[in-house]
Amino acid sequence: MASGLDPRTPVLVGSAALTQRSADPTTAEDAVTLMARALRAAADDAGGPDPQRLISRAELIMAPQASWKCADPGRMVAEQLAISPRTLCAELGVLQQALFTRACTAIADGRASVVLIGGGEARSRAATAAKSGVTIAAEPESSGPADVVLSPDQQVVSKIEIERKLYVPARQYAIMDTAIRGAAGQSIADHAKEVAGLWDAFADVARTRPEAWKREATPLGDGQASAANPWYAWPYTKQHCSYWTVDQAAGFILCSVEAAEAAGVSRDHWVFPVATAESNAMIMLSERVQPDRSPAIAAAGRAVRDLTGIAPAEADHLDIYSCFPAAVRVQGAELGLPKDRPWTQTGGMSFAGGPLNNYVLQSTARMAQVLREDPGSTGLVTSISGMITKQGMGLWSTTPPAGGFRAADVTGEARADTATAIVDGDYRGPARVVGYTVGFDGANPKVGIVIGRAIGAAGGSEVPVHTVATTDDPQLMAQLMADEWVGRQVQIDGPTFTA
Repeated sequence: MASGLDPRTPVLVGSAALTQRSADPTTAEDAVTLMARALRAAADDAGGPDPQRLISRAELIMAPQASWKCADPGRMVAEQLAISPRTLCAELGVLQQALFTRACTAIADGRASVVLIGGGEARSRAATAAKSGVTIAAEPESSGPADVVLSPDQQVVSKIEIERKLYVPARQYAIMDTAIRGAAGQSIADHAKEVAGLWDAFADVARTRPEAWKREATPLGDGQASAANPWYAWPYTKQHCSYWTVDQAAGFILCSVEAAEAAGVSRDHWVFPVATAESNAMIMLSERVQPDRSPAIAAAGRAVRDLTGIAPAEADHLDIYSCFPAAVRVQGAELGLPKDRPWTQTGGMSFAGGPLNNYVLQSTARMAQVLREDPGSTGLVTSISGMITKQGMGLWSTTPPAGGFRAADVTGEARADTATAIVDGDYRGPARVVGYTVGFDGANPKVGIVIGRAIGAAGGSEVPVHTVATTDDPQLMAQLMADEWVGRQVQIDGPTFTA
């Protein structure tokens, strides 16, 4: 090889992330068309004498399932690209990092030479049409499933969490953030300011990115609600939450070094996957003894360090999965990330946009640009599925990995390291609050939710007993938001609780 590298070394040669802004939903492109356009842009990004050649040579196209729930989105995109590769669909609940890991492994193992990855959403198009009362064509549907379907082992929320109104992601992450606050011994006001400062820093990055969906967010300041930014799941306001009503797509061309050279892709366009690590141990929030922690993230970070000699905190550039502040804060703590550096390259999912099951594609496309602009540097992109239910990360660089691409599965280690409780929905008696939130309906508090740890005989066994309980008492919900309740005792009566 002219490069001197193993010809099977996987390399990212083309990437693109697109944002569509259209006031007219009748002329706006659907998600499939956006994905196809992103892949054509990725081919143009790769360059060479025939930029589209690599697309025509693709043996496999991978796509995450989106909110439009097409069974085989890759097939729909391939038809627009006039190609017929094998297809893979990653259902909701599968790590987005898994697409890159599988693509790189297939290339390194010689099972594919060119792999396409694409994902996208056109929820803004649909929302604008609904608001305007106009009819638009539905998203295309495939006639059958993909050739390969990646499915999660189970749902990312449990039956009791669904029954007791804890199925809303913002409520689960809000509970994690109160647990973080309680573990740190912070006051409610200091915690709110710290979280607001983190999110304001993300918004500042979004202001510099032309592709970011919201570039003019009002600073959160002290983190309190306002008429323009009401409470959503206390202590989160609407602006703390991932924003997924966007028209965005991303596309990637990964191939072997041999294929890249044959296509004439300039060496300065190559970005190498150095190492990846994933945990697929699905432990529900209500089962976690320490909802402020994620041993799986720590295990993935150690695996990347052991495979590469580079700890996550030592990567030159970071993009930390950012659906809600708790996700960022837990990852930062577990990986020991320095607080004096940016933790996002896009502005995060509240501001850059969080297309369902696709943000890691958007962030990886941006990271590829960053690394090309800083040759020889390293970039870490993290991934989360569900409620910090699955965890993954990928280290990238324009410098090829000395030992070749490597991937680690830390599922077993994560499961062993995560302390769990028995969840008893029928528990009645005293319990200590592990974490809590108040969910809002518009301007009004609707439901208070606690995860409680049983006290006394039921909670005195070697394995703790947890439960999920709710209240609709306005006075109690007001007290939950006024005072610290993590660690306080409540009385559980099956599905409800009282002070």
